[in-house]
Amino acid sequence: MSQYIIIGGDGKEYGPVSTEEVREWVQAGRANGETRIKPEGAEDWTRVQDFPEFVKDLGGGSTAEPTAPHPYSADPQGGGLDPALPSDLFARDYNVWSAGCFERGWAVLSANLGAIIGTSAIFLALIGVLMALMMIPFIGLLFSLLWIVINVPVMSGFIYYFIKQNRGQKAEIADIFSGFTRGFGNLFLLGLVQFALIIVSMIPGLVLVGLSIGGPIIEAIRTGTEPDFLGTNILMVIAGYGLMILPVWYLSIAWMYAATLAIDRRLGFWQAMTTSRKVVNKHWFQMFFFLIVWVIIAEAGVIACCVGLLFTLPLGLAIHVAGYEHLFGARSEPAKVASPTPPPPPQI
Repeated sequence: MSQYIIIGGDGKEYGPVSTEEVREWVQAGRANGETRIKPEGAEDWTRVQDFPEFVKDLGGGSTAEPTAPHPYSADPQGGGLDPALPSDLFARDYNVWSAGCFERGWAVLSANLGAIIGTSAIFLALIGVLMALMMIPFIGLLFSLLWIVINVPVMSGFIYYFIKQNRGQKAEIADIFSGFTRGFGNLFLLGLVQFALIIVSMIPGLVLVGLSIGGPIIEAIRTGTEPDFLGTNILMVIAGYGLMILPVWYLSIAWMYAATLAIDRRLGFWQAMTTSRKVVNKHWFQMFFFLIVWVIIAEAGVIACCVGLLFTLPLGLAIHVAGYEHLFGARSEPAKVASPTPPPPPQI
């Protein structure tokens, strides 16, 4: 059972307390949506209203003094508010392993299981239809070109659905198409520029592999003999492949939140790429292994004849989004630690 640390109206920490205890305090008006709370063992504070398991209990009569609200900026296209980047984003540190990202991802999924699985089924069905169309001779080429154009907006829209679920906002099936309404051109350019820069980063490795293989072949053609690949040529091939793979790995991890920033914060494609890289680079290897873990979780459903994807893919994406909120979301400073003596429930 999940355990939480909660801050009372006196500014002191109380807990750990169970989900049911927090729910009872909310229903009794002794805690509200702005009350600061965090899972036991997590580093960063958030609000009660940011946990889906408490959303349905909120809305009644608390007189608690609210903490500073999550910062928002005006939506330039109208229709709502978009979260602004925290002012201390590049100065603060993070740790996705101790921030409760896995617990948070599970909480979001379990609290909205039916809606998330249903939406995921629709999304996967649409992708399946598109992939099937891509396999049709001649016509499939057109759909393949279409996928190149829309793949980043499509995947970003699906992630945006999980962002809204994570924040306890009203998430709808239509949100999976938000990549077409929240800056389609910007998301397309982001994917195009990332692809181009990755290709450019691979050129030194391609050249080295080409020289190591092409040299002996050209010499064999000139002399009419069999190609003679020496140990040096083999080492050059290995080094060349390394020069191709390493930049792809580095850039893919560094930009792992670029599309998410572009659709959620509506950052320009270059600013989104730069912001993601600067934050991820603080702990690149930590984020590399975090990505490996949640991707393994997301893809584990393939073992069950792909049916399991309806559960594991949403779980993996919920964990991914929890990591995103930890890295780029607003944080509240923890209050002074309470006395070791077990305190009474917070009077708010």
